[in-house]
Amino acid sequence: MGTLQVDVTQDNGASIVRLRGDGGAGRAATLDAAVTRVCAARPRLVVLDLTELAYIASLCMGSLVALRRAIASHGGTVRIAGANGDVALALRRAKLDAIMPMHESVVECVSAAQT
Repeated sequence: MGTLQVDVTQDNGASIVRLRGDGGAGRAATLDAAVTRVCAARPRLVVLDLTELAYIASLCMGSLVALRRAIASHGGTVRIAGANGDVALALRRAKLDAIMPMHESVVECVSAAQT
C-alpha cells in the first residue's frame, strides 16, 4: 500500500495543495487534516495539484468537494491542475470537473483565476 503526501504552499496569492501518491479511502484522514488547515486560512484561490497523484477514491473526492464548498462559502474558488490518467477519468466520471475547473498546470489555474 502506498501513502498520500499532502503539501500546502503559497504562490501568487493562491494556496497550492499538492497531492502525491495514493489517494485511497484509507488516506482520507490525511487529506481531511490538510483541508481543514487550508479552509481555516480562507484563501481566495485554491489549486489542487494532482500531477503526482496515482489514484483517488470516492472518499477522498468527498474531501475535495468539502474543500470546494468551504472555499466557495467565502467567495473563493478551487481549480484542479495536472490530473491525468485514471485520476482525471475518475474526477470527470464523478462530475467534479463541473464544479472545479481542470487545467494542465498550476500556472494555467492561477492565470485562469486572474482573468
